[in-house]
Amino acid sequence: MKRRGTRAGWVIGAVVAASLLAAVLLRPDDARTSAPLDPHNPAPSGAQAVARVLADEGVEVVVARGRSSLEDVTVDARTTVLVTSTEELGASTVEHLRSHAGAGDLVLASPPPGVVDLFGEGLDALTQSHGPTDASCDDAVLGRHRLQVDEALVFPGPGCFPVDDGVLLAQVGERVRFLGAAQLLTNEQVTTSGNAAVALSLLGSTGRLVWYVPDSADLSPSELGGLDAALPPWIGPGLWILVLTGVALVLWRVRRLGPLAVEPLPIPVRAIESVVGRGRLQQRSGDRTHAAGVLRTAARRRIGEHLQVPADRVEDLCLVVSQRSGRPLPEVRALLTPDSPAPTSDTALVRLAQELTALTEEVRTR
Repeated sequence: MKRRGTRAGWVIGAVVAASLLAAVLLRPDDARTSAPLDPHNPAPSGAQAVARVLADEGVEVVVARGRSSLEDVTVDARTTVLVTSTEELGASTVEHLRSHAGAGDLVLASPPPGVVDLFGEGLDALTQSHGPTDASCDDAVLGRHRLQVDEALVFPGPGCFPVDDGVLLAQVGERVRFLGAAQLLTNEQVTTSGNAAVALSLLGSTGRLVWYVPDSADLSPSELGGLDAALPPWIGPGLWILVLTGVALVLWRVRRLGPLAVEPLPIPVRAIESVVGRGRLQQRSGDRTHAAGVLRTAARRRIGEHLQVPADRVEDLCLVVSQRSGRPLPEVRALLTPDSPAPTSDTALVRLAQELTALTEEVRTR
C-alpha cells in the first residue's frame, strides 16, 4: 500500500508540474490589454502607437499599473504623468496621485464628473463633436498645433483648443490639465489632422512620461459602492417576476404530468474495479506522451514568438535556439522536436518540464 501511495504521489506531482508549466508557456502576453487608451493595446481604441513613438523620440516612457507601481516611480518637475482609465480613480487614489505626482505635470484623459469633483474644480463637462480645432492659447509648446477627434469632453474655463462652450484641454491648476479630446491618443485617430504633434508636444515636452493606469482593486469597498450600485434599478423587480413565472410554470406542469414514477434502471452498471483499472491503463499509456507533446508545443510557440521564428519550422527554430543558448543542436532537437521520444516515467516527465523551462529562460535572457 505504501508503494502504491508513493507512485500515486509521483503521478500527481508530475501532472501538476506539467500543467503549471503548460499554463505558463501557453498564457497570452500579459503586457497586452484591451483597455481603451492603454499603452500596450494595439487595437484601434488603444494607445500603443503613441507610446512607441514617444519612446522612439527619446522620451523615457514608464508604465505604472496600479497604486503600488506608481509608488515605485519617482516623479519630479521634469516628469509628465498621464492618467488613462480615469474612471477607475476614487477619492483615495486621487489623493495619493496628487501627493505622489504633484511635482510633475499631470494630464488626465477624459476624466468623468466624479473624478473632476475630486480635484475640487466643479466643472460641468459636455460631450460634443468637433471639426479641426486650433490650440489658440499662450502655451509655448501647443500654441501652433491643431487637433481633430470624433467626440470630446468640453470643459469650461481657461485652457487650449477652445470651442463654443469651453476648451478641449483645460488648465485646472498650475500643473494639472484635463484632456477632453483624449481620442487623439488612440491608434485610430492619432494620425488625423495634427493629433500626433499634439500628443508628442503634450506628453513629451519634459523628456520623461509616467503612464499611470489606475486599478479599481486599489479602491476601498466604500468607494466601489458594492454590487447594488453597479446594477440597474430594474434588475430587482425583473428577478422577482422571473422567479414567480418559473414557480407558476412548475406548478402548471406538475398538475398535467402527475407524480413522478420511480423505475429500476434497465442497464447494468460496471463494477468500480473495471473503471479504476481502465483509468490506470490510460494513465500509464497516454498521459505522459500527451503531456510531453503539450509541453514541447508550448515551448516552441513561446520561444518562436521571442525569436521571431515560426513555431512550425522546427528545424530552423532548433538551429536558432542552439546558436542563442550555446547548447548543442542535438540536445535542443531532443527537447523541442515533436517526434522526440516520450518520457518513460513520471520522473522523466518532470525533468523534461524543468529542462524546457530552463531552455526558455536561457533564450529570453540572452
